[in-house]
Amino acid sequence: MAGVVDSAERRAENIFRLLGLDRIAAPARAVRAVEFGIVGTTGAVVNAVVFVLAPVAYFLAGALAFGAGTAWTFVLNWVVTYDRPSHDFHRAAVRYASVYGLGFVVYSVALAVGVEVLQLAALSANVGAIAVAGVVNFAGSELFALGE
Repeated sequence: MAGVVDSAERRAENIFRLLGLDRIAAPARAVRAVEFGIVGTTGAVVNAVVFVLAPVAYFLAGALAFGAGTAWTFVLNWVVTYDRPSHDFHRAAVRYASVYGLGFVVYSVALAVGVEVLQLAALSANVGAIAVAGVVNFAGSELFALGE
């Protein structure tokens, strides 16, 4: 599996360079952003499933869903996006959790604004909150939790 991922990453980096996009972002970082987004999409599915199945008020359902999605994405980002099996797993997990703690605050505010201010359906507000928090989570993961 690692060989397939590494090969795909190299091809994506080369395409990024061929398109001249390496002047605006490092190809490796751009590939990680795409991988992070793909992993995040699977985390959003986990989040949405937990959110829908949780028999509690939307805000508590959001907290449970966010926690489940965070655990899921940490493992996938650790193995796939950042290829860190030889690094300190526990230290990275603590850093990741701290980044996602901030992300959770952003997510919670976005969820509440979506439901209470914008009058969106709870599930629609949840999806929007995931997207907003995702930007914060990538920056924190890249710069603090999992990046070089």
